[in-house]
Amino acid sequence: MNRVILALLLLFSFHHPYCQGIEEFISQGISNSYQIRLAKNELQIAEAAFSIYRVAARPTLNINGNIPAYNKDYSGIIQPDGTIKFLRRSQNYSNAGFSIAQPLPFTGGTLSLNTDLYRFDDLVAKNKQYNGTPAFLQLQQPLFAYNRFKWDKQIEPLKLQEAKLNLALQTNQFSYDVCRVFFDVLDAQSNRQLAAVNLDN
Repeated sequence: MNRVILALLLLFSFHHPYCQGIEEFISQGISNSYQIRLAKNELQIAEAAFSIYRVAARPTLNINGNIPAYNKDYSGIIQPDGTIKFLRRSQNYSNAGFSIAQPLPFTGGTLSLNTDLYRFDDLVAKNKQYNGTPAFLQLQQPLFAYNRFKWDKQIEPLKLQEAKLNLALQTNQFSYDVCRVFFDVLDAQSNRQLAAVNLDN
């Protein structure tokens, strides 16, 4: 009981040298503690995973397409008399498109608004053709599959909270251990001084 009262007096006496010593030991220990560094790293990982989860649930803008694909070959054409005549083909094909996709957390699918444009060049006939769709909706819905969005919504906040609590627990436990050892040393020094006085007496 006396040690508890002494500890409380020292902790609330901010200008007392003992209190300053404990604070210094705790600060140095927190900076060098393997357990606390590990807890901080786990918290950073949990925060990064939570940020990824939040970003994954937002709409995304996607651009797709391919660079002009040039093709040059000879195609065999069957003639009326049964012979084959090889005609040169020289073609160019390209396409591009945009989409805005929104994940659906309640189903695990993705709903997107898309647009695309295709271009075909016949370099032999020297003509161009275009084909495109101004806008169309597309739903991609897996069946009987794991709904990552549904479970991440429940799991990621809990993992982040667990990491925060673990860091607080490790810090408080380390502070408690430092205080305990600190006062054990003071108690041992006091007992040694008392024993020396008794021996002199």
